Amino acid sequence: MESRLNKNTSEAQLISNKLFFDDAPLDQLLSGADFSPTPTNAIELWRNNLDRSDEVARAVAAIFARNSDSLDKKDDFEAIQICLQKSLKRFSPRERRYTLTLIALGAIVAERGDIEKAIDYLNQALILQVKHSKYPQDIAETTEKLAILYENHNQPKKAKLLRDELKLDELMRHPEEAVHMRAIALEMFHKQQYQGAERIYQYLLTLKFQLASTYCHLARIYLMTGHAHKAMEQIELAWDSQDDVKPYVIPRLHFFKLIDRMLSKQNYTDILQKIATALNAPRAFEDWDMDKVINHIASELSADEKTLLLTLAETLGDNKKMSDLTKLQLWNKR
Repeated sequence: MESRLNKNTSEAQLISNKLFFDDAPLDQLLSGADFSPTPTNAIELWRNNLDRSDEVARAVAAIFARNSDSLDKKDDFEAIQICLQKSLKRFSPRERRYTLTLIALGAIVAERGDIEKAIDYLNQALILQVKHSKYPQDIAETTEKLAILYENHNQPKKAKLLRDELKLDELMRHPEEAVHMRAIALEMFHKQQYQGAERIYQYLLTLKFQLASTYCHLARIYLMTGHAHKAMEQIELAWDSQDDVKPYVIPRLHFFKLIDRMLSKQNYTDILQKIATALNAPRAFEDWDMDKVINHIASELSADEKTLLLTLAETLGDNKKMSDLTKLQLWNKR
């Protein structure tokens, strides 16, 4: 029992130590040239009430997180927590020191083995940093710290997701990689990572990268996530984008309108005619995968409508499938 307790304690110390891997709280105390406190006397200053500034409180939290053997009093943890929580009340959530204090609290509770509470503190910090921070490096560091906590709380998938987001953040600092980003977004779509894929496509829109096609990709995501109305908004934006639309995109835009008509139980023969006309244009066919989307909305379609959509989607990707399309009664009713 004792060895197990020692093992858990050492693991907690390792985790909390990693939460301060940037050394920021201690770096603020290292110069000492102007008689400012240093790590060697910070705890003494703290305990004797000689310096209980917010900066010293965060430094003491870092020292405690690194080495719980530096505690002589059993109530040291509670005292530093109370002090840090009071600091939060004085700071604005927009301030950098507010999020640094949240991270310090996370390290303290992680040292005590409360990883779930530590995750909560760091999640709060990360949300605020994304919303207010002018320091991208803060976001990167907090994301990595949170990933460490998830790994040690038996949630490796969440840790991986966070690190993937971090890689995406880095990639999005390089707009020249737009084609590569689009490929990543497509891969994420097929892995059902819709939030990440949406984020990339929204970023590509800010770059004005192949607008009509990008709007189509977003429409596909919104159909998969139960936002049909939002999907159709993307198609309207695609028509209005005044983009240099490639010939194969035109029938796809009509295809989404066809889905809209089917879902709303409206007549769609005119849309079928528009698709047929668009397919007469040169280079109107390009590889396209809509099976996942069609199967997702199949419960709202008749069997014949589902067959029409699946066959039409295949045809838009390969003109050799046109013979299969012409055999369908619904297609021939246009």
